[in-house]
Amino acid sequence: MDYFRDDFHFWLQYGSLELEGTGGNLELAENYLNQAFSLRPNSGIVRNALAHLYYKKSLEASSKTEADRLKEEADHILIELMRDKYTNDPYTYHIFGKGYYNWILQWLNGRLPIRKALQDLEKIVKEGSDMYPNNKRLKELKEVIFKAILMTAVENEEIKYPILYSEFEVN
Repeated sequence: MDYFRDDFHFWLQYGSLELEGTGGNLELAENYLNQAFSLRPNSGIVRNALAHLYYKKSLEASSKTEADRLKEEADHILIELMRDKYTNDPYTYHIFGKGYYNWILQWLNGRLPIRKALQDLEKIVKEGSDMYPNNKRLKELKEVIFKAILMTAVENEEIKYPILYSEFEVN
């Protein structure tokens, strides 16, 4: 490992591996990604991975306050990347959409707050989908959010919102 100590991509790969699926260790992911960030703080892929980590941590947060802080940190990173014409890519929109969507389902209650948050999210995902019309993940994300917004019209406390699949699951 000493040989790769100064290779940001090495740490990025280890951190990203811990983020995928449900069995990863988020503390390890954070350690690895912080090392990658310390070596390459302006890297869009490192910042994307850190935002992904913050969204995942927000879902496991012990309080809404902590979840909100982590989500806001992820949002800030990704919105900055989306507005930067040199680092903008479809993956940034996908991480934002998927992370925000899962946060909404985890932490918001009540039809109206959920609907408002979904509508705000839909605008940004549509922007990404319009910029990258051939991106399959963004198309799927846009459809899921659209269906979830429709579900908010139903006055039923047992609403089952559409689930987003991870990048490695087959639907």
